[in-house]
Amino acid sequence: MLYEIEVTNKKGEGIFRAKHYFEAEKERTVFTDEEGFKELKACRNLVLKIFYKCPYCKKRYDKKRGLYTHINMTHPEHAHTI
Repeated sequence: MLYEIEVTNKKGEGIFRAKHYFEAEKERTVFTDEEGFKELKACRNLVLKIFYKCPYCKKRYDKKRGLYTHINMTHPEHAHTI
């Protein structure tokens, strides 16, 4: 699953996590997979806003449930893979 995450660094210094560098007190958008998401989530100083992206048409959803509904309705041939 592909995640689009808006990350805000609340620490007074830069942080390097999941192959991304986050400058102090700034917001950045990153695209990552499951493994990168877990690493970002583990860092206390990073505030995350998560969006889920459809792997077939790249539409963005706020909730995982919305993504699953979209795939079942729009891409039924791929519904069994998720």
